[in-house]
Amino acid sequence: MGLKRADKTIVTQSFPISNATHLSHHASGVNQPGHPASAQPLTPEHHAQIARAQQQRKKINRALKIASFNAWSFTVFAAFSLLFALFSVSSLIAGVALAGLAWNEFRGRRRLQQLDLRGPSTLGTNQIACCLLIALYCGVQLYNALTGPGPYAQAMDQSPELATALQPMEEMIKSTTLAAYALILIVGVSVQGATAWYYFSRKRWLNEYLQQTPDWVVDLDRVRSSNAA
Repeated sequence: MGLKRADKTIVTQSFPISNATHLSHHASGVNQPGHPASAQPLTPEHHAQIARAQQQRKKINRALKIASFNAWSFTVFAAFSLLFALFSVSSLIAGVALAGLAWNEFRGRRRLQQLDLRGPSTLGTNQIACCLLIALYCGVQLYNALTGPGPYAQAMDQSPELATALQPMEEMIKSTTLAAYALILIVGVSVQGATAWYYFSRKRWLNEYLQQTPDWVVDLDRVRSSNAA
C-alpha cells in the first residue's frame, strides 16, 4: 500500500495522469538512475528533469499538430470525393486513396504521440505516397488536355462556321487547363515533399528525447499520451 501511495504522489506532482498503475517498474519499487525515490516527493532535480523533457518535446508536439491537420484534411477531401463516387469512377478511386492516406496519417500520429520511433517514418512515407498520387492525377489530366478533344470539338466539326469563332476559346481553355494542373503538380508535390522531409527530420529529435530523458519521465509521458488519446 505504501508503494502505491508513493506512486500516486509522484504522478500527480509531475504530470496530470489519472492512472499510473501501467508503470510496472514503479510498482516493483526498483529505482532507475535519476528515478525519484518511491517513498519521497519529487525533488527540485526531478522537477528540472520534467521541465527539460517538456521543452525537448515541443518539436514533437508541433509535428503532432501538423499530423492532426493533415489527417483531418485527408478525411474531409475523401468524404467529398466519395459523395460523387456514384457518378464518377475517378471520384471513387480518389476517395478510396484519400481515405487510405487519412487512416495512415492518424496511425503515424498515434505512433509519434506514443514516442514510437516508427511514427516519423510512417508520417513521412504517407506524404511521399500523397506526392505520388498528386503526380499521377495531374499527369493523367495533363495528358488528356494535350491529346483529348476540347469541349467544343464536336460543335466545331459539325459547323465550320462556328470553328473560326470557337477556335480561340478552345485554345484558351486548353492553355488554362494545362497551366492549372501544372501549378497543382508543382505546388502539391513541393508542399507534400517538404512535409515529408519535416516528418522524417522529427525522428532525430524523438531519438534525442528518448536518449536524454530519464526513463521514468518517458513512461509518465507515454501514459499521459495514452489517457489523452
